[in-house]
Amino acid sequence: YVVLHVGAIGFLPTFLEERDGFNLAAAGALASLFTVVNVLGNVAGGIILHRGVPRHHVLIAGFALMTATGFVMFAEDASFAVRYAAGLAFSGLGGMVLPSLIPLSW
Repeated sequence: YVVLHVGAIGFLPTFLEERDGFNLAAAGALASLFTVVNVLGNVAGGIILHRGVPRHHVLIAGFALMTATGFVMFAEDASFAVRYAAGLAFSGLGGMVLPSLIPLSW
């Protein structure tokens, strides 16, 4: 989870500046929304687990969907809006995975 998330989101401001032409302030503002969406994904993941969805279902679905949205996020031929929406989905789905992983580390 951490490698996927930091690898994709950590370089986001650089991609927004160099690839999409945003200035540093705009790139930072756009990238900060990914953190908000990730936190919302954490809460959603906790709710899903609390409702009885098996942890392994959340992990498998989350990682599979993160993989799919990650490919779209870095697609050369996709528009900025499509790549940004895929990136937000990637971040939210990653947030849903985290509540499934934390109990496994105890």
